[in-house]
Amino acid sequence: MGQYDKAEKYCNHLLSELPRDHPDLAPYYHNLGMIANHKGKYDISLEWFAKALEMYNKTRQPDDPVIATTYNSIGEVHFRKENRTNALESFKKALNIRKKQHLQVAMCYHNMGNVY
Repeated sequence: MGQYDKAEKYCNHLLSELPRDHPDLAPYYHNLGMIANHKGKYDISLEWFAKALEMYNKTRQPDDPVIATTYNSIGEVHFRKENRTNALESFKKALNIRKKQHLQVAMCYHNMGNVY
């Protein structure tokens, strides 16, 4: 736990090994976003999540749960930055994707409740 520098190094190494259009890049982008978030580097985190979303939108269906997870992660970063408007917008996007996944819907509402 807490070995973010090591995880970041590993993810960056894997990114350097894969072609730029490889669909497996998206999870590594997401993981780098999570690492940056945990390190308090919120703007960098949002950049990684944007790259993950871009790749997921090219390779997945619009209602894929990983896209909802990424929107939820973006919302958490905005919440930490005290940008409630963007946090709610991201949580609502996650919620719209997760409508049929009841446990995930509860998590979305929980996150939105934290904003208020």
